[in-house]
Amino acid sequence: MKYRRLLVDTSAMTPDGMAVVLRTRLRIIGDTQTDILRRWLATATPEAVERTSKTHFQAVAAALGGWNAARAMERVVIRLGWVIGGGWSASVLLRTPTSDLRHVLWTNWHLLAGIAAPVVLGLARQVMRWRLRALFHRGLAASFAKL
Repeated sequence: MKYRRLLVDTSAMTPDGMAVVLRTRLRIIGDTQTDILRRWLATATPEAVERTSKTHFQAVAAALGGWNAARAMERVVIRLGWVIGGGWSASVLLRTPTSDLRHVLWTNWHLLAGIAAPVVLGLARQVMRWRLRALFHRGLAASFAKL
């Protein structure tokens, strides 16, 4: 997660000993890339390749479980909060005479609620990201424990 990506490695026996034979890079933006060790692919039996590949991509699926849907929902909620909060604040400001603007900014709870909604949702976004990353790591650890 350091570089906004996750690496899923699968090791197997090669002619040179135990080595990483499949590596999938999962980027948070949704891009994936899988590398296969050519030496292993050329020397392994078809059954071993199939079994190892199946196990590897099950781990990849476990690592991605729900990540894209959760990120999309996060974006929708945050944008909706900005629209509602901004609309609310704008409607209050448009009904306020300019001479009372400073007083209204400090005392009108309607305006403060409109300003507070995006701020609170921004903080909620950070909390949700931390939580999703923890779930992401835990799901990956659980999938490797099954191997």
